[in-house]
Amino acid sequence: MGAMKPIAASLWAAAASAFLAAPAGAAITPAKLVASPYTAWDYPQLASHNSQMGYTRIRVTVSPQGKPFECLVIASSGTASLDAASCDIMLKRGQFTPARDDKGKSSYALYEQTVPWFIAFNAKDMQALEASYPKPNDADIEVNVARLPAGLASPLAVIADVMVSRDGKLLQCAADAGGSVPAALAKAACAQVAALVNFKTALVDGRAVPSVQQVKVVFFSEPQAAAK
Repeated sequence: MGAMKPIAASLWAAAASAFLAAPAGAAITPAKLVASPYTAWDYPQLASHNSQMGYTRIRVTVSPQGKPFECLVIASSGTASLDAASCDIMLKRGQFTPARDDKGKSSYALYEQTVPWFIAFNAKDMQALEASYPKPNDADIEVNVARLPAGLASPLAVIADVMVSRDGKLLQCAADAGGSVPAALAKAACAQVAALVNFKTALVDGRAVPSVQQVKVVFFSEPQAAAK
């Protein structure tokens, strides 16, 4: 779950040099799932019979070849068979575009996904079911600010692509929100990442390796705080 920390509006200007930026060259790119490996036929039989539903959030280690080889449940649906299927299917069928470091070389990566398990016969019922179950919070950091830059609405999610060393230290950070946020806000996101995140270490046969990861930073504006 994310850490909540208030920051001053002046951070937009101060953040320019407060993080480890990727040097000139190829951009850090995270591992990307080519297509969902899950189908309606994958629903565990007993869970379906008992109408057991919910969300499972998983963390997957992906090889430089784009193959998932380790999976951990980080938020349970409350049903063991749904949690197990979330990892089993991803490891069996998941295919990724490999992550790449700033030199353009393929890299190990950590990837997180929330897997929905619901039984419905039409889209309307499906939406109602999904809304009725608590969804795992996928924000790594939540930040309160007095105000956001003009034209941006709260809450605003900024995704940081990061390179993490084998001992869990931040090496590089590049943040954006689809190219739609000011550079100062992207830099502020990386400043928060550098200050607050305890990175997970990617392991291969028990040996730590450098990895590409993503960190989701969500900014909340509180106009009332600025008025006080």
